[in-house]
Amino acid sequence: MNTSAEAPAATAQRSVVPALIAAMRPYQWPKNVIVFAALTLTYVIKRESLKEQREKLKGTRELPPPNPNLQLPERDTNDLIPVPSVVEDTTKLLNIDARPKSPKS
Repeated sequence: MNTSAEAPAATAQRSVVPALIAAMRPYQWPKNVIVFAALTLTYVIKRESLKEQREKLKGTRELPPPNPNLQLPERDTNDLIPVPSVVEDTTKLLNIDARPKSPKS
């Protein structure tokens, strides 16, 4: 009688394993490996390219020290031409007629 009680449990365990394997979708693994390899290769190539660019720029990024006593040259403001404002007198161009108020009923 013990064999009849153990039989459904063994059958349930046997049916779980194929279902688990089917859920992992092994038929898509080769595609996933190709996609992962392409992404990894792109990362490696881009990283090496960035490393080369950094090495190239290392010596050219020398800036002069800031000068706190820097004086701007004097500017002649007499030759400046006034520019009219864009919004200046635009309300005069609007053709707005006063509407008579209608009496409320």
